[in-house]
Amino acid sequence: ATLMISESDNTATDLLMDVAGRARVDEALGLTDVPSTREVFARWAAGGTLPGDRPLPPPLPKGEDLSHPPGFATYPVPLDTLCRLMDEVAPLDLMAVGPGPVLEGDWARVAFKGGSLPGVLNLTAGVTDGAGRVHCVALTVNDPAGVDAARTTQAFRELLAAVGGV
Repeated sequence: ATLMISESDNTATDLLMDVAGRARVDEALGLTDVPSTREVFARWAAGGTLPGDRPLPPPLPKGEDLSHPPGFATYPVPLDTLCRLMDEVAPLDLMAVGPGPVLEGDWARVAFKGGSLPGVLNLTAGVTDGAGRVHCVALTVNDPAGVDAARTTQAFRELLAAVGGV
């Protein structure tokens, strides 16, 4: 679980999905037929689709091209669902392993998990301010032409600043 959070280790994610069970993962995300990372790549390589008939662009690109293939699906998990889940897991020590783009000195505690697909970037943080209030700040950007990570990170930091801090 720590590798999944700290390094976005997709194999660890797939293993945790196996342990938790597909039905529990689907229920937690409010989705059906949530694919594992392995399944996404297999469907992608075959030119298939994701749940909801979201198309995947064939053929599977080379590793160095994974950051900007055209026309990838949008991020399927709503922000309120991500914040509900973050509220549940933010107290866990493993969630504080890496702050992502959150400036740690601005908060008493930071729990962070980001997610990305080609053309999609999500940043979700559970942050605790100096008064002990817990906030969830989440931002998802979808752009089939490619997401500007620096611009998205700056927007996320501006959202965090608007919420407060220590």
